[in-house]
Amino acid sequence: MSNIASRIYTSAHAQLAANGFGNSDVLAQAMVYQSMLETASFTSAVFLQNNNGFGYKRVVGAKWQKGAGRVSTEGDRYALYSSVEDSAREVADWLGRRKAHYSAIQDLDQYAAALKADGYYGVSAAQYAAGLKRFATKPILLAPAFPIGIVAALISSLLLYMYV
Repeated sequence: MSNIASRIYTSAHAQLAANGFGNSDVLAQAMVYQSMLETASFTSAVFLQNNNGFGYKRVVGAKWQKGAGRVSTEGDRYALYSSVEDSAREVADWLGRRKAHYSAIQDLDQYAAALKADGYYGVSAAQYAAGLKRFATKPILLAPAFPIGIVAALISSLLLYMYV
């Protein structure tokens, strides 16, 4: 998985936690897959030109947006962000404003159904969930979960064991 996915996960996870989600890990992972789906694996023009990882539309006065980006196929405008991290924070805040719908989410089917109920996309929930699941088979590369000292001790123990 790319560095972009890791950046989206990290910023989404932090913002979701700040919004009080106890399931921020599950939601942040779902958001990475959502971003991959919405941007054709981070290759769409909207992603590349606007740092817009979710196809999010322009909302005047939005906290994370820095202006109007490309015109959408619907005639309105996509949001423009300073960074992909800000794009992830925007969607995490959007979920936070609908916390009752997302606080119990534990899988991609539930996530897709909640997004559909909130009007996020036009296809069926089953189609969207299938799209998310296509990307769920790819691991998200994150910073090591263990402090460096613990990792070093484990490596030292392993090396000691190999030579004894």
